[in-house]
Amino acid sequence: MLFVFSFPMMITNGRGKGLSIFAHTLGRVVYHLLRTKKVFDVDRFVRG
Repeated sequence: MLFVFSFPMMITNGRGKGLSIFAHTLGRVVYHLLRTKKVFDVDRFVRG
């Protein structure tokens, strides 16, 4: 499922760079969730 979100970045930036961008985005999400103590909302993550 997560591959679907990283695939467009992999096409435009190459495989390594695309995965790196996706990992950074996911890391920011996790940090924010831990800092604010909120539950992860998939719909909000997909919207962008």
